[in-house]
Amino acid sequence: FSFTHSIGRAISNDLKDMSYNWTNNSNEGLVNFFFNVHKEVIEYAVRNPDVTVNIKLKYEFEWFDKVNEIVKKICGNKTPENLNIIFGSDGTSFIDKSKVIIAFGSTVIIEAGLLGKHTIVPFFDEAADYKFKKYFPLPESLEVCEIARHPKEISDLIDSLLYSPIQGYRRNKKMKLIYEKYLGDLNSNPDDKLFNYLKTL
Repeated sequence: FSFTHSIGRAISNDLKDMSYNWTNNSNEGLVNFFFNVHKEVIEYAVRNPDVTVNIKLKYEFEWFDKVNEIVKKICGNKTPENLNIIFGSDGTSFIDKSKVIIAFGSTVIIEAGLLGKHTIVPFFDEAADYKFKKYFPLPESLEVCEIARHPKEISDLIDSLLYSPIQGYRRNKKMKLIYEKYLGDLNSNPDDKLFNYLKTL
């Protein structure tokens, strides 16, 4: 699941209201982090043509252009058949169909954890810089997810998790606590209600 340069607000500029999603300045956003996470995922798709890799964007336009630019740098004009760049607000179906989820600073991490999916949170470049610490979104994710502290670790973790059994729905107790902290009482939500709610995120 993709993200923008500005997730978690600015890094060194203490701005209360973010007015941009993209920047060329790594002191203002997750520029290198964005590039290296997406680059590693795309390269994984190239090296593993039998594995379907979906990069999910929340919307198209400039976001698509930013990701597609990295695809072209790596693949030229031929996008691998197993690599899909998808956009739209409904990510629940992709979580449900996926074995391994890669996400950062998103409720996708909570959703995937509740559904028992293997979840990888990248944590390097600007995202791991001390300047970003107070802006880090969903810091609890570092305690309950698989952490990639270097771009290559993303691929290593995918390989190790892809064929490992997933946990059953709601079995991750720590993820349940995070859900209730940010999204309310899970026990009051039967499965269908939770799925309907997740579709609105």
